[in-house]
Amino acid sequence: MPEREPNNSLNQFRERFKPLGRRVAFPLSSIILAATAACTSGQAAGEATFGDVNCSGQSNSIDAALVLQRTAGLVDSLACEDAGDVNGDDLLNAVDAALILQKDAGLIDRFPGEKDPTATNTATRTATRTSTRIPTNTPTRTPTETPTSIPTPTLIPTYIPTRTSTVTYTPTFTRTPTPTETPTGEPRLTDEELIDLTESQAAKYLWERTLPNGFVKDTEFSQDASIAATGFGLASLPVMAERYGENANWTVSPLQAEERARQILDNALSYQNQQTSNPEQFGKAGFLYHFLNQDGRRSGESEVSTVDVALFLAGALTAGQYFGGDIQTKANEIFNNVDWQYFFDSTNDRFYHAWKPTCTSGFGVAAPDADGCLSNQQWDRPTDEIILVNLLALAKDPNSEGFKRSLYAWPRVVRSYGGYDVVNSYFGSLFTYIFAHAFFDFESMRSDNPAGAGSSVQSVNWFENSWNAACANRQFVKDQYLSNSSRYNTYGFGWGLSAAYRPDGTYFGDMGAAPVEVDGGVPRHDGTVPPYGAISTFPIIGDRPCLNESEGVNLPLETLRNYWEKFDRLFGQYGPHDSFQVELSGGFPVQRYSSKYVGIDVGIEVLMLENWRSSLINNLFMSHPKIREAVNIQFPDANLPAHTE
Repeated sequence: MPEREPNNSLNQFRERFKPLGRRVAFPLSSIILAATAACTSGQAAGEATFGDVNCSGQSNSIDAALVLQRTAGLVDSLACEDAGDVNGDDLLNAVDAALILQKDAGLIDRFPGEKDPTATNTATRTATRTSTRIPTNTPTRTPTETPTSIPTPTLIPTYIPTRTSTVTYTPTFTRTPTPTETPTGEPRLTDEELIDLTESQAAKYLWERTLPNGFVKDTEFSQDASIAATGFGLASLPVMAERYGENANWTVSPLQAEERARQILDNALSYQNQQTSNPEQFGKAGFLYHFLNQDGRRSGESEVSTVDVALFLAGALTAGQYFGGDIQTKANEIFNNVDWQYFFDSTNDRFYHAWKPTCTSGFGVAAPDADGCLSNQQWDRPTDEIILVNLLALAKDPNSEGFKRSLYAWPRVVRSYGGYDVVNSYFGSLFTYIFAHAFFDFESMRSDNPAGAGSSVQSVNWFENSWNAACANRQFVKDQYLSNSSRYNTYGFGWGLSAAYRPDGTYFGDMGAAPVEVDGGVPRHDGTVPPYGAISTFPIIGDRPCLNESEGVNLPLETLRNYWEKFDRLFGQYGPHDSFQVELSGGFPVQRYSSKYVGIDVGIEVLMLENWRSSLINNLFMSHPKIREAVNIQFPDANLPAHTE
């Protein structure tokens, strides 16, 4: 097995993946001469175009070189220096140079500071990003607004949740202040830089790793797309549009993001419209296949999955709320085309997992229209997936009494671990407490209302439940490391046990932590840690420490920084890979890494990091009137602002 590479590999890795704003690589020496000549002959009179710092009448790589020289202090001034601030942040730096190069190469249509040409639905959009958290050890982040020079579509209302911890913490230890350099002596990324880099790299996967129809690939090199990953991709487009030009990590313009959303939704509508004549290839009752190819047809023996389509619908509604106009209309049409009743068992008020066009192993329940078979399994245990299904079904049909009861139609057994009481999922995988939080703001929704649906089950605050589950997951990992560090050496460096691909390429879908129901309460785990697990808990425990932690401790941030600074081969072009292991061999630690990126795993990183930074995804999704109606039915004490069109 490969030993850890020498420390110089860390320097090489860090250099490759620093934000572009800190390093722009091109043959500068060859451009300096041309730049000097151009500057000499440039016209200083008159108003220069954006990026045209030498007043030559055009913006190109020569201007980028001049900006870099000015930034480095190699020249005292530029002929048209004000034109160099192409992102409108009142600074002239390498970010502007990078954007000039991108514009010159045709990678972007315009600079962030330029006026946007008239486009569909862009005249009245307003930003909904409101920065509500300042990461520790980071300069204060000014709330970001959409620049007035970039008009964007109207949102149905902005929703800004308040995150206020009600728990009193007793500090038990004092942490060492964060140093300004890494052990190798290179500048240390600030907290904000590290979070931004991680989020932007994950978003890059959702933008780049797609099929020709715009749908997001299941894994980096797969030939099919995942409908769930595509939902995360749709929801990430507002993030890319809002953060465009903020720094060189964000290069997808609002117009590009809008067009990608339109492409995906147009294709999804086309696939839905072909279901009646060809359900075997395109799906059933408005539900698309879990995995599909570039023309929307079923991939392999894939099933139609209720939860994966639920994630797609949530992403579609989020994009629709942001871009407005025809994109909002298309998103709503796709949402309304879905028939949840087809998957509903009215005898017990539960939903089936899936459908296949043929009755095979695991699919033996006759479909309502006698076409194919539903899965033998129903959603009958607590998980974020079932909550997402229940609430979206109710949003589609708020008058269905069965759908109202469905949220309370499965047992809510409380199990405990490490002082944390959890209405736990079957396997205890961390994602089963997280995915719905990407869209629903459970903290503001407070507790649900079983009595309102005639149920006697206990009421649950699902935000508190996920907080307990995340902290229990972390405590379980700590305890396993302390009891058997030679076997679970990885647990000394990370936590967040959740479904993932192991470093050997096998899929470990039932990986989890206590408390669990499976195997008599014994979790299934083997020392593998998926980084997305802890990273996705930022909005849940990022500003609310677990028990026995000091007030102000941001556990997900500490864990992310630990990954970044200690595991040089864990990170690649899309952030941390899907998992890693650290094993002792001859008394020395040997690191193993998964080579995979998984669409839904990087997708949840983007959405949860953005929710922690600005609540953008929560704001957008919760602004949809149908979603708000469903939330108000099941969560009557929800602290939601007034809804105005």
